[in-house]
Amino acid sequence: MVILSNDLGLAFCKLGDSSWTTLEDNDNPGLLLTPTDLAYSSEDQLFYCTDSYSDSDLDAWNLRNPCSPRRIDIKAGLVYGTPDYPESEKKLRNYSSLIQYRNYLAMESHSGDVLLVKRFVAGAADDGTIIDTDNSDHGQNFSFKTLRFDVSRFNTTKRGWDYVTDLGDGVLFVGLNHAFHLSATDFAPGVLIPNSIYFNVDVRMRCDDIGIYNMQDFTIKSIFPSHLHPFNNIWLPTPIWFTPNPENK
Repeated sequence: MVILSNDLGLAFCKLGDSSWTTLEDNDNPGLLLTPTDLAYSSEDQLFYCTDSYSDSDLDAWNLRNPCSPRRIDIKAGLVYGTPDYPESEKKLRNYSSLIQYRNYLAMESHSGDVLLVKRFVAGAADDGTIIDTDNSDHGQNFSFKTLRFDVSRFNTTKRGWDYVTDLGDGVLFVGLNHAFHLSATDFAPGVLIPNSIYFNVDVRMRCDDIGIYNMQDFTIKSIFPSHLHPFNNIWLPTPIWFTPNPENK
């Protein structure tokens, strides 16, 4: 399954097909599908997807019978257990220019649970200073930079989301391609940093906006190659993550 250009729908193909089949909700013909990300669950054989019109809503698609694909409206809008952030985090998250830019979906590697990852960005000058884009004249040169992430886990009983403040040995990877979750213990010690989110450039991000977000202390470590110039205002081929094979550790 793929998301069509500019989040304007979904399409799928099966083995032997020579073309893609676009999806339409059979129960709501004409319903505009606006997915922002999707993830496949091998446990229940469903494709989960988020919608651009909702921060935390969730749909699922059943393609077990490709001739009759079905959309499942899960209605998972509520979020439970807001973390008690330290004052510094509360102040930053209330900053007027901080915006929620992108939602990602990933399947937790061992449990198979659905994880929702929210990426927050703000306008930043070349030296990293945060710019209040709501109150500036936009004459200052800036681009968007990642500052924080929120993670929540889908609760099948509550039909909502539980905040996740600690990923344990889990590691998330997000960017322009699909998001995924790995366990640091499946790899040699030191290969992956547990309880972290590895992120790279998305569409509106700075070209050097590549780093590791620490879920415990809310810090970000840049992993942009130091010998390269960021070329902040030039479009370059966007880097993507690939999934390694833990057996080759």
